[in-house]
Amino acid sequence: MDNAVEDNIITTTTVATSTTKSVQPIRAKDETTQRLLEAARDGRLEVLQQQQQQQQQQQQQNHYQSTKGQNNNNKLLREVTCTSGCTLLHWAAGANQIRILEYLTGTGTVKTQHDNEETKPITDPIFDSVDCPIQHRKAQGRTPLHYSCRNGHLETTRWLIQRGANPHHKAKHGVTPFQLAVWQNHLAVCRYLVQECHVIPAHEINDFDCGPFHWLGIAPVERANFNSNDNSNNSKNNNCGTGDSSYEDGRDLLPLAEWLAKQQPNVDVTKKQRQGHSALHKASWCGHLALVQYLHIQFDMMDDTPDHAGNYAASLADMAQTARHDTVAHYLRTECSVERRHSCALLGVPLEATDVEIRRAYLQKARELHPDKQLQQQQLLLLQQQLQQQHRQPRDGTNTTTTAENHNDDETFHQIQRAYKHLMEEQGRGTQRNPAHSLPLMLKLANNDSDNDNNNNVIAAGEDTINDQISDDGSSFFKAKLLAVLLEYGDKGMDVSNIKKKWNQVWGVPFPEPKPNQNRKNKKKLSLSDLLLERAGDVIRVDRDRVTGTIKVFCKQCSRETVVQASARGYLER
Repeated sequence: MDNAVEDNIITTTTVATSTTKSVQPIRAKDETTQRLLEAARDGRLEVLQQQQQQQQQQQQQNHYQSTKGQNNNNKLLREVTCTSGCTLLHWAAGANQIRILEYLTGTGTVKTQHDNEETKPITDPIFDSVDCPIQHRKAQGRTPLHYSCRNGHLETTRWLIQRGANPHHKAKHGVTPFQLAVWQNHLAVCRYLVQECHVIPAHEINDFDCGPFHWLGIAPVERANFNSNDNSNNSKNNNCGTGDSSYEDGRDLLPLAEWLAKQQPNVDVTKKQRQGHSALHKASWCGHLALVQYLHIQFDMMDDTPDHAGNYAASLADMAQTARHDTVAHYLRTECSVERRHSCALLGVPLEATDVEIRRAYLQKARELHPDKQLQQQQLLLLQQQLQQQHRQPRDGTNTTTTAENHNDDETFHQIQRAYKHLMEEQGRGTQRNPAHSLPLMLKLANNDSDNDNNNNVIAAGEDTINDQISDDGSSFFKAKLLAVLLEYGDKGMDVSNIKKKWNQVWGVPFPEPKPNQNRKNKKKLSLSDLLLERAGDVIRVDRDRVTGTIKVFCKQCSRETVVQASARGYLER
């Protein structure tokens, strides 16, 4: 997703009452660097002190001045980073190691060599400031405060703020500490930043126009269900007041959602970001059913608007291909569709109407609009007209108007019948889906774009059930599916490295590997970009960025607009 740069760098998982530190090795350029970073993470101060003493001894042996040697030694520790650019300070803050932070900033005390019980103040800081932005490209600009908030360490967050950390600092893509705290569902940290640091949630918008509810919608599943027994990081209160000890519907996001929506002024719950995603899209993509239901029930959010790639919230849930996401997609289509709203409006019932209420409303409408009743009214009207003829001639058009009114009433009755059947027999199920994910439609468009239209490109009955194979002569199926995948990124083009992953999401099957071509003179395996050009060069183009070297793939002619227009013309089978 574009709005969150997920960093698997400093990962400690916090729950209601406890913190569990990751035990996975830290990626670093060498073993010494890794050992120092893990010491900062795990709170092993003696390892850092020992390293500093060894550096001092080596420098003294090399006849450096003591002051110069101390400064140089501090520089060495200050420049220790993991492969993601995080320093000792970042790792200590992300792991809630305040004693290490005090040592690194020169604000604590250390034991003397002569007496382990005696301590002395640290006067020579390794880091001059607690605001130490990362220089690495992926997490550029993130400070230690970003990681303490991300991992829910309220005590460390308070310690950093008291020593000058900037709670409003924006890292790459405009990411702030508050946004990361929302993303990881840390309500206590969010409250502190608002109440004590003057953070305004309504202003917490990143460079992709994502607000707090977008961040909450993409919370990791373990943070959205941290009270569940299925979560290895469960707390004492496992049932969350519901009687269920095991769940994965994201219900633990609701307290933070309530706090944002009802206690923080001007937070736009229904806001759409740059890709056209609402919080409903985000929550659906991550499979958080409880949050989807909350947004629908509390804010009347419907799955009625696709994003800029043509995906409804239900479409995004479909692409995840899990039972949890299937439940979300089913809810969106049965409870949040435009079709359900229309059927409810025809019967005059609310969206949340029960079966009993729907049946009662239908019977009342049916009695009023039933054709038999209309026939009786028509016969009565004709009798009145016959009586009037004894005194004057009938007005022109009287019978025509009566016939038209009866026709309209008859049509309304059938609409009521269809609405009732839709709600009761079909559960109000909607049809929202991305038209580009319809293989028959994309086959039609791929054929129109292809420069080599031949018999192999004719859509045969049942063709959409054939397994994917890249044949030597080029498959219309491959082209059609590839176009649908590329349309997820629109006219921006898709990085060639993302195609296989997105293919699996859109079509639910792995990207088809090519069959060996015995006729090719050069037996060397083709790169993916060359393969795409060989198999679908008539409908796509491939461009390489001269500066970054990134290879992107674009549709030549097919666009989201042409897909929507083709769908409207009836190519898409419902």
